Amino acid sequence: MKMLVQHTLGDVPTGSGFVARMTSKALALAAFCLIVHVPLLDAATYYVSSSQGDDNNSGTSVDTPWKTFRNVYMKGITASKYAPGDSILLKAGDAFNGPLKIINPGADGSPITVGRYGTGPNPIIYGDHPSILWSALDGYPGIYSATPVTGSSVVRVYDLNGRLYDQRSKGTDSIATWLSKFMPNDWGFDASTGLFYVCTPDGNAPPPLHLFEWAAVHATQDYITFEHLDVRSSNMGIAVTGAKGVVSRNNTVQDTLFMGIYYGSGASFGEIATNTVTRTGETSIYLQTGGSHWVHHNTCSYAGGTSEGVTILGIALAPREQCGIGLERGTNNIVEYNSISRVYGSFFDYWLEVRTAVRFNYGFRSGGAAYPHGTGLRLHNNFFNLDGQGPGIGGAHAYDSSKSPAPDAGENLIYNNVVYNFKNYGLFSATNASSNVRFRNNILVATSSTPILVVFSTGIDADYNYYHCTVGPPRGWNWNGITHTTLAAFRAASGQEFNAIYAPPQFVSDNPITAADFMLKGNSPCINAGQDLKAAGFLPPTQEYRDYLGIPIPQGLGADIGPYEIREVAPASELRIIDTKP
Repeated sequence: MKMLVQHTLGDVPTGSGFVARMTSKALALAAFCLIVHVPLLDAATYYVSSSQGDDNNSGTSVDTPWKTFRNVYMKGITASKYAPGDSILLKAGDAFNGPLKIINPGADGSPITVGRYGTGPNPIIYGDHPSILWSALDGYPGIYSATPVTGSSVVRVYDLNGRLYDQRSKGTDSIATWLSKFMPNDWGFDASTGLFYVCTPDGNAPPPLHLFEWAAVHATQDYITFEHLDVRSSNMGIAVTGAKGVVSRNNTVQDTLFMGIYYGSGASFGEIATNTVTRTGETSIYLQTGGSHWVHHNTCSYAGGTSEGVTILGIALAPREQCGIGLERGTNNIVEYNSISRVYGSFFDYWLEVRTAVRFNYGFRSGGAAYPHGTGLRLHNNFFNLDGQGPGIGGAHAYDSSKSPAPDAGENLIYNNVVYNFKNYGLFSATNASSNVRFRNNILVATSSTPILVVFSTGIDADYNYYHCTVGPPRGWNWNGITHTTLAAFRAASGQEFNAIYAPPQFVSDNPITAADFMLKGNSPCINAGQDLKAAGFLPPTQEYRDYLGIPIPQGLGADIGPYEIREVAPASELRIIDTKP
């Protein structure tokens, strides 16, 4: 018989932490992330300080730093451009107007690094030009122009009351013709001159404007590392397009109208680690096309504009498809050990993903748990505490030959997750894409009698899942549009869940919030009641099969249901503490 392992939480408060296994790779990462960047001995280092610098300086020492990002950009387009291994370091405690755009590539093992030097808080990079100066344009009453940092491009202009200025597209007209068509509140950008134009509604000089960059920090070349930056007030915070091997770690991104961190348009083999992303108008972290990214140990919160009472720079944005981490048409991404809380949409949202694994993540309060859409997907050992705000996990096996990044990679496997305090329904399947979706060893707990435990259709494969409603009889299980009030009736109608259980799961906490609260008591009926997925042939023999703490599955008489596998002894070397505050 397996016994509950009593894990020691040490100095971390039990109300805000959870225990997990620390692999040697994760230990090395954690140690490295505590170190402020130290440049290679044979590489060049350039320094930038808004408080002490001068753009007439050489920028090659802490005593002769540049002042603005203009010199950073200009060096990148000269013959003496940046080389692999070079570093661009911003003075700690200083604030800069973006964008910071790196246009030279590093090399595998020798990236170009953008980081910080000195002591104090991380340098701030603003993407909204709050102090930009506007000049009246001769011959065009009411039209004013401004020139921001070279290489920028703007997508949205707001005044300080949150009013959006519409964009007037230049099209193929000449500048003169284009400007003559301006109406009040129009704005435009001339890429050939770098000038922005605004037509004010009353003909007077513009009020203070937020002039948002496409991204405050932008990489278009391979092997760039961004670390120890505080990125604020932009359309997007950190954006990577068409580049491989770009690393974003130990950064803070806040107050963005769109994505916080965006890896898209063919970016691949990147790493997004130990960042804090908060208050984003849309998704906190978004991966679009490309793939083979490793997204881990990030803390994401408040994605969704007006949800949770959040506004972005005083601008109340209409709710859109906000989520914690979004995945679109990518391949072989790994998303693990992230903490996500208080998002308007779902913790995770997918569209036509292939062979992506989302595992060992913790989520508190959102409009939904996860919607795996694609082929060959793995969603396992996650904690989804929805706090009564949205539905649980939806499975859709979907392939589109014109849009999917790879051929159909087989079934989607959703296993060993906890879905707690959900709204509407706990597990569900798409009516037109439910074949090749398998649900196993998940724990579903409703805290009201309103939601339906499952909504399944023909083609789904569900078994060994665990159900409970804490406030009395559940509303039931739905099969092909008909709701059955007992598990036995659902089995008879659907042919599913012959090994499912309906009973209290016996978590260590009666009011679970953190991941540690969802550990199982020694008398939990979830213990030994699950299916060994490797023995059943659903996981390949070579795949590592471990629980949230890194404990091999199965232990004792069989596999457990839920993210934890209980055993008698847990070596201290396999445990770690992660501080997460939902």
